Amino acid sequence: MCKEFDRIVNSVAEAMDMMPFQVTCPGMFKEQITARWLVVKLLAEKGFYTHQIAMRMNMTERNVNIILKAVKDLSNRDENFVRKLEMARKSLNS
Repeated sequence: MCKEFDRIVNSVAEAMDMMPFQVTCPGMFKEQITARWLVVKLLAEKGFYTHQIAMRMNMTERNVNIILKAVKDLSNRDENFVRKLEMARKSLNS
């Protein structure tokens, strides 16, 4: 579980052109928020439960559920977000 989390954080960091520690830090820049949302989405896709994601990302389970619902809406509206998500998925698969 820990290795999978690290792989996802690293792939998102690569897709977002930032350092892995910036993905999980509590910064409020748009890029950091987007990166955290991508990590939450990918962790959920890999089968992590919301309480596991919350523990790893240092947030509440409610926040994880809110992010997952927001990502669904954002995926329909924001092409840049979808492109970054696909880049992170591709990085995970290679």
